[in-house]
Amino acid sequence: MTGGCFISVLTLLLVFSVARVSFLISLAIAAIPLLVTLVYVYKFRHGKPAGYDIDCLDYWMNGSAFGPRPRCRSLHPLRSDHV
Repeated sequence: MTGGCFISVLTLLLVFSVARVSFLISLAIAAIPLLVTLVYVYKFRHGKPAGYDIDCLDYWMNGSAFGPRPRCRSLHPLRSDHV
């Protein structure tokens, strides 16, 4: 959560000082990293078992990991399907 706060303050300073955007718009833009961090912490870390976030990411990318994958199974090399 500290990283989200740091990125939010850095974004606020850069957008307000360097880009010369109004303070309210800069504050709204800077709130985005903080909100993303808060959603991550409360959705995937708070009250969940260790490794829950990594398991969710692995499941979303690779699908179910506990069982055979029929789409990846190869045929037996001695089996003849052309008969």
